Amino acid sequence: MVLRLLLGVAEAMYFVAGFAALADLAPPGRAGEALSYNSLALYVGIATGPIIGEALLNSGGFPLVWAGAGVLLAVAALLAARVPETLQPASGPSPPAPLLHPAALVPGLGLFIGVAAVGGFLAFGSLHADHLGLDLWSPVLGLFGLVVVACRVLFATLPDRVPPLRLAAAALGASGAGLLLVAAVPVVWSLFAGAALLGVGTAFLTPAVFAAVFSRVPPSERGSAAGTASLFIDLGLGGGPVVLGLVAGGASIPAAFLSAAGLAGVGVVLLVVRPIPGAPVPEGPDAG
Repeated sequence: MVLRLLLGVAEAMYFVAGFAALADLAPPGRAGEALSYNSLALYVGIATGPIIGEALLNSGGFPLVWAGAGVLLAVAALLAARVPETLQPASGPSPPAPLLHPAALVPGLGLFIGVAAVGGFLAFGSLHADHLGLDLWSPVLGLFGLVVVACRVLFATLPDRVPPLRLAAAALGASGAGLLLVAAVPVVWSLFAGAALLGVGTAFLTPAVFAAVFSRVPPSERGSAAGTASLFIDLGLGGGPVVLGLVAGGASIPAAFLSAAGLAGVGVVLLVVRPIPGAPVPEGPDAG
């Protein structure tokens, strides 16, 4: 329990600091591209981590697993130490950044909805697949991951070329359409088509939201804004399966997917209609 708590704290600190530093290091007008590649690395780690862990477990048991994880963390710390300080000192006194940054609240709600919807699908999709007679759930997950990686690589610059909140709303729309298809068409092919649409939504949502948030805050407040936005990711990952599980328990799994699709529609309206506080921050050497 103590180890899990320490790892959670370390992960949260690294995640927030990494996003803030990445926004500082990105060339002007390319923050969305940098965020796309950064979150792609996250998915690569999630995909390869269990494979490495299983290989170490088969070779030397759990002590070798924990030792291998410690080595990977040490390598990550050494690599992070080579990154120079990215925050430029302010020219004058500046107020402390808020604990919950207002510029990240509305986009963060949209991010929460998208993450919660995908989390619910990943949690209950295998049960739905079994009900439809699909014995192997892994091809559906493989397609989902492939679409996310392909979109992040091929369209990495998209968050910098279109209004990011509009892109985030379109991503939520794609996710909602995928969930609606899975819920309304109870056949195997709809699982694959729905997973592909969910992959498209997942690929663009996070980079678009963070690009929108960082464009509205000065460099000195990027850490606070990143922390606020990433909070909604954790809430979505933990709360999405719980909420959809209650719906699935009271009605059915398709009803839970349908509810998630409706929630995604609410998120689309929220991101399109509700403006976020703050004025756009100019990018360049004189910004901030």
